[in-house]
Amino acid sequence: AATVFQKAGAAPVSMSISDVFTSLEKGVIDAADASAYINNSTSGFHQVATNPLYPGIHSMAIRQFTINKGVWDGLTDNQRVVLETWFYAAYDDLRRQLDLQDKQQVQADVAGGEINVINWPQAERDKFRAIAAEAWEETAAKSPAAREALDAHYDFMRKVGLLK
Repeated sequence: AATVFQKAGAAPVSMSISDVFTSLEKGVIDAADASAYINNSTSGFHQVATNPLYPGIHSMAIRQFTINKGVWDGLTDNQRVVLETWFYAAYDDLRRQLDLQDKQQVQADVAGGEINVINWPQAERDKFRAIAAEAWEETAAKSPAAREALDAHYDFMRKVGLLK
């Protein structure tokens, strides 16, 4: 993400999430993102950064479930199916819950009048997507695994209508 924002003209810095609120409050940083809108809100960021962007322009959240290969190999096919089914169901539920909480919080913030929720026009989103794609391609060129990962993301983004 840092490369994308650099290409867009920002000067990204890495910091502990516990330092973000104070850094926003004191003007050390101008913006921050803790993934979902609700995460930014519950972290208090909107108290000091009152112009949040929604829907966001950040990357898709990725969740993963890892297990030792030896343990995996020792599972029966049925046990593997149970774990895979559980993971996909849990991930889908989390995604739905965050989406619902995002929408509810945006509605409350707009109604409250203290927070100016910004929704970029599609043309601006398209410009940012082009900047992001340039950074993604640079990273993908570094290794076959990076290329494979990006291609998988492109496939997913097409399936959900984020890319044509």
